[in-house]
Formats: sequence, C-alpha cells, structure tokens
Amino acid sequence: MILTLGDSYTYGYELSNPTKDAWPVKLADSLACDVKNLGIPGGSNDRIFRLAVSELVRNTYDIVICAWTEVSRLDLTANGQEFQVTGASAWHHDRFPWIKEYYANHYSERHAVETWLTKVIALQEFFKARKQKYIFVNMNCNWDHANYYKELGLEHLVNSIDKTYYPGWDIGEGLSGWQGDCPKGPGGHPLELGHQRIAEKFYEHIRYLGWIS
Repeated sequence: MILTLGDSYTYGYELSNPTKDAWPVKLADSLACDVKNLGIPGGSNDRIFRLAVSELVRNTYDIVICAWTEVSRLDLTANGQEFQVTGASAWHHDRFPWIKEYYANHYSERHAVETWLTKVIALQEFFKARKQKYIFVNMNCNWDHANYYKELGLEHLVNSIDKTYYPGWDIGEGLSGWQGDCPKGPGGHPLELGHQRIAEKFYEHIRYLGWIS
C-alpha cells in the first residue's frame, strides 16, 4: 500500500470521481497496490508533516508520497474539528477574526519557508531511519527557486535536502507543471487527463529509483 499526503491536487478536487481518478489512485492502479490518500482541499505542510509521522508510527507502507503545498497555510483545530487555513480563506477569516490579523500583520514568508524546509529535512531523516521508501514533490512550480532561497538566506537548508527522492526540485518543477496543458476545472485544478499525467510522472520516477522493474 502507498500513502499519499497533500492538498487539493492530491485529493482530486474538481474531479467528478476523486476516488477513481485522482493521481494517487491511478498510480496505485499502475503499481497494482492499494492506496491511502490523505490529501484534502487546502491541506497544509504542517498537516502533511503531522500525519506522516503519525501514520508511520502506527503502520508501514510500500511508499509514502508527500506533495508539499503553499507555505502560508495553517493546520488548526476548533472544537475538536480540523480545518486548514490560507491567506484567502475568507470564511475562516470571518469566523476567526484573529486569522486575518495574523496574515495582515504577523505572517513572515521567510519564517514560513524556513519552518517548511526544516520539516522536509526532518521527515527525510525520519523516513531514512525507518528504512521507509518515500518521494517528495512540490505542488507549485517555482522557476526562479534557486535565487528565491538564496535571497531568503536559506541555502544551507536547501543543500541538506536529498534531491534523489525529490523529483523536479532542481528545475523548480511540481505537480502544477506535470499536469501540462490539460483541461482544468473552474478553480484551476487538473481534471482526469492532468491526474493521469501526474501519476505517470510518479511512476517514471519510481522506476528510475529501481523500486519496480
């Protein structure tokens, strides 16, 4: 079984049938195995990190795939209910006024990026210690990523990431690029063809790593 963690791109938001057509399902079909897809719309990197550790403490998987998302998102709970917040989450801003205040006056992109990179490194080391096969990928593309991390003064963290298991990192590529020029839903998410292309990219990298013949 493979475990997938991410946001709406991993969940399959805007697909008519995510349980059939989302890329984690298509990838599992091509690998002839089952999948546990824990992606949710608006999912944050904190949630990915939290669930990855929690799942691996209790279970074992053939492959764990983490599709990292926007660094600004928050992983919160209220009255025992989990919810994910972004800078554009108007409904949450109305319900919890402090969130709007946080993004307007207290949010630091550098701090958010630094926190995310430390989670990437920590999770890689956690997986390696447990001999767990994993693949990381970014949801967004950042074509000027090298200069971006340099300007933030975070190159020392980037240099500690094992790019072998992080396809697309060196060229600033991610899921939003892997989908290509496929049809998209009204919210800009890939539809069936885009998810098929993403699944094929993962399959190619898994074969490159020698995990399948």
